[in-house]
Amino acid sequence: MSESCYAIEGMCRGDGKIYYKLRIDAARAGLNANDADALCAAAVTSAGVTIPCAVYRIGFPGEDAAAARAAGDDAAGAATDGTASALTCVVAVPMLDGTNLAVTLTAPAGASDANARPVTVAAFPVKPLHSKITSRLTYRRHPEIAAQIRGIDQRRLSGAPYIYVTGIFPSDDPGSVVIRLHATFPYREDATYAVQVVDASGHEVDAHPLVLEHGTSRHRADARVRLRELSYSLRVPAGMKALCVSVREEGAEHDAAPAANFTCLTPPMFDGFLGGAHGLLQHAAQDPAYPQWLEKHRATANDVRRQRDLVASWEHPPLIGLVCVVRNDAERDLTRGLLRSLVAQSYGRYELALVTPADDDPALRALVGETFGADDDRVRVLNADGDGIADWTNAGVCAVQGDYIGFLTPDMVLEPDMLYRYAAAVLPGDDGDAEPADLLYCDEDRLVDGRYADPLLKPGLNPDLLYAGNYVGSVLMVSRGALERMALPDAAVADAYTYDLALQGAEGGAVRHVPYVLVHRRSGRGGGQGALEAGRVALERHWARMKVDATVSVDESAAGDASVTARYRTAYAHAEGKAPKVSVVIPTKDNVPLLRTCLDAVFANTDYPDFDVTVVENNSTEPETFRYYEELEADDRPVRVVRWPGKGFNYSAICNYGAAQCDGELLLFLNNDTEVIERGWMASMAGLFARPEVGVVGAKLLYRDGLVQHGGVWVVSDGCEYINQNFNRDAAGYMGTLRFAYDAAAVTGACQMIRRSVFERIGGFDEELAVAFNDVDLCLRAEDEGVLAVFDPDALLYHNEYGTRGRDGMNPKGRARIMGEESRFRARWVNFPEGEFIGANLVQRDGHFKLQW
Repeated sequence: MSESCYAIEGMCRGDGKIYYKLRIDAARAGLNANDADALCAAAVTSAGVTIPCAVYRIGFPGEDAAAARAAGDDAAGAATDGTASALTCVVAVPMLDGTNLAVTLTAPAGASDANARPVTVAAFPVKPLHSKITSRLTYRRHPEIAAQIRGIDQRRLSGAPYIYVTGIFPSDDPGSVVIRLHATFPYREDATYAVQVVDASGHEVDAHPLVLEHGTSRHRADARVRLRELSYSLRVPAGMKALCVSVREEGAEHDAAPAANFTCLTPPMFDGFLGGAHGLLQHAAQDPAYPQWLEKHRATANDVRRQRDLVASWEHPPLIGLVCVVRNDAERDLTRGLLRSLVAQSYGRYELALVTPADDDPALRALVGETFGADDDRVRVLNADGDGIADWTNAGVCAVQGDYIGFLTPDMVLEPDMLYRYAAAVLPGDDGDAEPADLLYCDEDRLVDGRYADPLLKPGLNPDLLYAGNYVGSVLMVSRGALERMALPDAAVADAYTYDLALQGAEGGAVRHVPYVLVHRRSGRGGGQGALEAGRVALERHWARMKVDATVSVDESAAGDASVTARYRTAYAHAEGKAPKVSVVIPTKDNVPLLRTCLDAVFANTDYPDFDVTVVENNSTEPETFRYYEELEADDRPVRVVRWPGKGFNYSAICNYGAAQCDGELLLFLNNDTEVIERGWMASMAGLFARPEVGVVGAKLLYRDGLVQHGGVWVVSDGCEYINQNFNRDAAGYMGTLRFAYDAAAVTGACQMIRRSVFERIGGFDEELAVAFNDVDLCLRAEDEGVLAVFDPDALLYHNEYGTRGRDGMNPKGRARIMGEESRFRARWVNFPEGEFIGANLVQRDGHFKLQW
C-alpha cells in the first residue's frame, strides 16, 4: 500500500465514536466500484487488542451523481465505465481516550481477487489529544463535513451489524453495574457470536457477558429478509465509565460483508444511562418533586370554602367521633399542630375525645381552649383509668357518639379537607345510592423539618399487602356498626391498635380507600419493637379467626426504607398437614438444552413433597428432541411426555391439554425457558393456597443478569405490563412489593400456579388468545370468581424470555396475531377499574409507582 492511496478529508468525534471521512484512490489501491461495500476496518490499541470497526459508503448504489456529491460523496460520477477512480467512505472507530489506536482499512480476500490476501487500503494512527483538537476544528471550520459523517452509523442501519446500549442499571453489588446492549446482524443459520469488552486504556476486560435473547426478526422494509437479534448483559465495575463493546460473528472474518461492529460508552454517556435508570426506578417516595405534586393536589382556600358550602346543603351528614390519646408532655406539645389542623377542617360535624392517663392535665385543657375557644363543646379532655394505650383508646371510643370513629395520634397534621373527604365517601352519590363502608383509610406522608416527604400512595384493599404490615396507616375511620361487631384491641396488641382493627375490618367488611393525601405524620412509621410484636400478635389472631393454620414472624430487612410498611412473613400449614399435589405443566418444542436445564433445575431445586411434571410436546421436528423424550420416559423421576394433537402454536390450547392429562389439585404452568433458583419456591407458592380465597400465585422472575423481569402485572383497560422491572434482585420495591407478597391484577404465565377447581370453573385458558394476554386474562377471569392473584417474591426463578420462540412482534404475521389478541383482550376488559391494585395517585400505566401528575 502506498500512502497516496487515500486521504483523510475530515474527522469528528461524537456519541462515543470518532468518524473519519476517507477518499481512496481506487486505481492505486486495486479496487473497483463494488469494493467499497466490502471494506473492513479494525483498530489496535496500545495494549495490542484488536477492535472491529465499521465502514460506511457515503453514496448509495446507482444514486444520481449530483445528489451523492451533495451528501458528501466527492468521488461520485468520477467514472462511467464500471470502474472507479476514487471511493469515498466513513470509518467509525472507538473513542477510547486512554489509548492510542492504529487503524487499518482492508478489502477482504475475494473482494478484488479471489486468490489474493486482503488488501490494505489505508492505515493511520488515532491519538486522543490530536483527535479532540482536529474534531473541534472540523465543527468550527467545516460543519458540513461533521454533519455528513457524524451519526452515519445510525442512519445506515440496514444490511450491516449494528450494536447499541439499551440501559445501565444498578446491580445487587454496589460496586458494579449491569450494562444491557442489543445487536442486530444479517441472519446466518447456526451462526455464533463473540463479545469483547475493552476499557478506556485499551485492555480487554472480563465483563461476564450473558445472552438474554437470541432470536430472529424480519427486516422492517423487506419481510423476506431475516435478521439475527441478540441481547446481552454485562457486569462491570461502577467506576468503569469509558469502555468499548464489540460483537462479531465467529468464523466470518473473511466474508465479503462485514460481520462485526462496536459501540462505545464515554463517561457522560455512562452517567446519562445510569441516571436514566435511577429515574426509571425512582418511585413516588423517592421523587424530589413530591412537594410540588402535593401543592398541586391539596385543597386550596377556595376548595375549603366551597366544601363548607356543600356540607351546609347535606341533609344527613354523619357525625364523626375522633379519639386521640395524649400520654405525656412531649405528645401534648405535638398536639398543638393537630388541633390547629382540626380547627381548619371544612367539615365541622365532629367531636374529639383527647384522652390522657393523668389525673388532670390543665395544660392540655388550656391548649384546647386556646385553639377552639371556650364555647366549642366538640372537644373534651378525658382522664382515663387503665394500664395502657389500649385501655385509654377504648375509653375514648366509649366516650364519643359518632356514626364513624376515627383514630388520631398527636404527631398528625390533617389536611383541611380530611374529614370532608371521609364524610363524602360514605354519603349517597349523585345517583342517590349510598355506598356502604365499614372501614376507610387515606394516603399519607411524613412532615420532616417542615418538608413533606415519603408519601404512601396506597392501593385499594390488598389483603396480602395488609398481611405484610399496616399499609392502611393509622388514620382509620370505622363505622360504629362495624366497631360494635369487633373485639376492641387489648393490651397484647395495644401498640398496633389500628392494625388490629384493620385486620378485623378486612374480614368480610366493606373497606374503602379515600385516594387523597390527607394526613402528615411528624414522627417515623413503625413504632419500635413493641409495635412490631403487637402487630405480629394481631396478625396471628387474624389467622386464628380465619381458621388458617399459620405462624407469623417479624422481618425487618426493609426497615430502613420509609416507603415500606411491610414487616411480617406468614408461614402457612395445609389442612391436616397434607400438602396438595402440584402438577407442573411445561409446553415445549425442540430446543432440548433449554428443556433439560429447566427440568434438571426443577428436580434439583425443589423440596416440595408431592409433585409431578407433564411435558407437553408441541410439533417438534428435531431427532434430538425425541431421543430426549425417550430418556425422560425411562427416568425414575415423576415426569412424563404427552403429545398435543394440534398444529402450529397455541399456548392456551397446549396448556389446557396438559392440564387435562394430570391430576394435581394445584396446576403450575411453567415455561421451558425458566430455571429454578431456590429450593423453597414451590412450597412457598403452594403454601398460599392454604387460604381458600387464593386462586392464582405467580413467582418473582429474574433475567439471567439478576435484574427483576417480573414482579406482578399491572393492567389497564387497554393493556398490561410487568411491575418493578429492572430493579436488582435484592431491592425492596415501593411499599415492599418486591420482598413481600401482595395481590396483583395478574401474574405472568411463565410460572403461574392456579387451583384446579378455579381453572376448571372458568374454563381454563382462552384458546382464542393463542400467544398473548392469555395468562393475564386467566387471572382476571379468576378474580371475577372472587379469588386473589398473589405475587410471591419468595418463589425465585430465572426466565430466559424469548428463548423459545423469539418475539412475535418482530415479524408481520406475529404482529397481526398480537393485534388481534390485544383487541379481544381490550374488548373483554374495557371497564377494568383503575386505582385498585396501583394507588389512584400513581401512574396506572407504569410498573414503577410514579406520581400521577
